Amino acid sequence: MSNCGSMVVGLPDEISEKYSSGGCVWLALALHDLYGWQIVAQIERDPSAWVAHAFVRRPDGCEVDVLGVQGQVDIFSPEEATFSRCDFVRFLAKSNDVSVGDIEREYLTEKPEALRFIERYLWPAFAKENRLNSFAAKKHQS
Repeated sequence: MSNCGSMVVGLPDEISEKYSSGGCVWLALALHDLYGWQIVAQIERDPSAWVAHAFVRRPDGCEVDVLGVQGQVDIFSPEEATFSRCDFVRFLAKSNDVSVGDIEREYLTEKPEALRFIERYLWPAFAKENRLNSFAAKKHQS
């Protein structure tokens, strides 16, 4: 596993709040659409199931959410489920009592802002992580 510790720097509180509370589903979908990484959701049941927090898991096992690349994201709920994109959208629709089309339309509205967030805050974290992993690999070869 690579070094899973490259956190986002300089994140304004309002953006952190958005992608920690509700907007995390749009960020997870955008990251999945860009990179194909697995969507993971922490599920709450009280009494019906809903997403407490969503993020993506890369093939190397690192997890990515609003805070950046981590070995494990903060636990909002102990129940975790992995989803294909289609199943995640269906789950969101069912848990919000709306249609799949409603979820897709809302995602199309939210996606540009999520992509700007990824470009402004996550890409620098990914670049820092790559530099750290390259440095560690070179040091290990010495």
